[in-house]
Amino acid sequence: MRWRKSSYSSNPQGCVQVRVPRKGMVEIGDTRESQGPTITVPHAEWESFLNQVVNGEKAPGRLPSVPLPAD
Repeated sequence: MRWRKSSYSSNPQGCVQVRVPRKGMVEIGDTRESQGPTITVPHAEWESFLNQVVNGEKAPGRLPSVPLPAD
């Protein structure tokens, strides 16, 4: 699983990064804390959140965290 961050990012140490740990899920982390905590959400919820941000909604909804099963 490889992390990805926005190509619009100008600060290499202060970005949101995402990856897909399993089908239908998105894991979100902070590039400043590569070993730090992350949140995993359903892909549809992530897309909805991004659409709210793109559309300029002032109070985007919260993302529901989903625990990943242990490997």
